[in-house]
Amino acid sequence: MPLERHCSGNPVINRHGKLTMGTRSDNRFMQVRSGRPVQRDRWVQTLTILILLSCALGVSGCGKKGPPVAPQEKPIPAVNDLNGHRQADRVVLSWHLPAGLNHRTVPLEGFRVYRSKQPLDMERCQGCPLIFERVAFIPFDGTQTNGPGTAPIQYAETIEKGHRYIYKVVGLRSKAAESGSSNLVEIVY
Repeated sequence: MPLERHCSGNPVINRHGKLTMGTRSDNRFMQVRSGRPVQRDRWVQTLTILILLSCALGVSGCGKKGPPVAPQEKPIPAVNDLNGHRQADRVVLSWHLPAGLNHRTVPLEGFRVYRSKQPLDMERCQGCPLIFERVAFIPFDGTQTNGPGTAPIQYAETIEKGHRYIYKVVGLRSKAAESGSSNLVEIVY
């Protein structure tokens, strides 16, 4: 097979025993394979550029760096139909599941009932925050549903005469994740 000249210089056998064209001082050695020249430096340069680009993309990431953030959970809707009435020396609270809330959409554990208790002879402070204490936990077993004609969730307790009671209900997903407060219900006895 006749050897063609692809670059300046004479045919040279390199240290690996391959037939190349050019001189040893020439950076553009060409390897002859099946009659077609292949530039060794070009594929080395291309490979180097690809490696550098992949390293640069790996280091740069896809946005602002910061501490890891936990996935956001769907917020628990607040109860908005809390009702209460007094039966002799007992108060009975009732409410329905908030719209769009069921055991499939939000893993609800239950409801916490909070109460604020003030003596009637104590003057009410306008603008002062109410102090609530947790009085009950009503577990959610997944059988309660929301919608027209469904039975409400209920809580009842005995109350003392001569006090003003204010109640609210909060949905609970885990020991720390609560919904917003429900509407307030006031009972005077």
